[in-house]
Amino acid sequence: PLIWLGDLNVAPEEIDVHDPKRLSKHVDFHPLAREAFAEVVAWGLVDVYRRMYPDEPGHYTYWDYRVPRALERNLGWRIDHIMATEPLAKRCVRAWVDVDARAAPRPSDHTFVAAEFG
Repeated sequence: PLIWLGDLNVAPEEIDVHDPKRLSKHVDFHPLAREAFAEVVAWGLVDVYRRMYPDEPGHYTYWDYRVPRALERNLGWRIDHIMATEPLAKRCVRAWVDVDARAAPRPSDHTFVAAEFG
C-alpha cells in the first residue's frame, strides 16, 4: 500500500473550487496542472476523500486570506489531498476536513484533510 497526502496545491476537478470558470487560469486549477496531477493519479491512486463524497461541492481545505471573509463565505479550494492505492483506499472508513483548525490563533490558510483506516 502507498499513500500520498498533504498540500498538493492542485484542485483536480471543478467541484474542488468555488468558482471553476473564474479560476480556470489559476496555477492550482490550470488545465496543465490538472492533467499532470491526473497522470500521477492514473498510476493507481484513489482520492480517498472524494470517494467518500463523490458529488458534494463546498468541501474545501484552503481559503485565500486576500479574499474578504473567504472562510465564512466558503470561497475555497480543495487542494490538500489523501491519495492511496486501492488496497489502502478500500480500508478507509471515514474522511473529513477539519475546519476547526482555522479557529486557532494565527491559523494557516489551509486546514487539515484527514482519514481513518480500519
